Amino acid sequence: MASTFRAVNEGKLKMEDVETTVERMITTDNNSDANILLKTLGNGEIAKGIDKVNEDLRENGYSSTKVTNEMGSSFDREGDKENYTSVSDVTKLLKQILQKRCISNAMSEKMIEILQNQTITDIIPSQIESSSVGNKTGEQNNIVQDAAIVSIEKANYVVAISAS
Repeated sequence: MASTFRAVNEGKLKMEDVETTVERMITTDNNSDANILLKTLGNGEIAKGIDKVNEDLRENGYSSTKVTNEMGSSFDREGDKENYTSVSDVTKLLKQILQKRCISNAMSEKMIEILQNQTITDIIPSQIESSSVGNKTGEQNNIVQDAAIVSIEKANYVVAISAS
């Protein structure tokens, strides 16, 4: 999401061309939409899109996250392990979004809105009453992950869980 929105902010993509795909990718954990966005970022080539996302990750200090192949694929083009991230990188991103410092204030607000429309809410959101929660779930190799921006009364939190 952040790499795509950064490309929009830089004028390389148009929001109206990617917004619905980003929303589906996040709110329904849709790997097909993630691959469409990789292809879009790579000007029609998923491999180039993967390279652009990894460049974006490096430039923004996400050192424990790497995309090595298409989402949902066992193909590994670099001999690395499958796509990976860390709780540290995920919480760093969500904190930047919460503080409206991820790309821009407007882009951060849009990302919060999308996260709050998540349809998979059986982990972090299910444990929190009377709050506003925006989360993103994921599952890979028997590891279940959920990360959320949680707003309770006058406080905001970033929470991430990764468990096997």
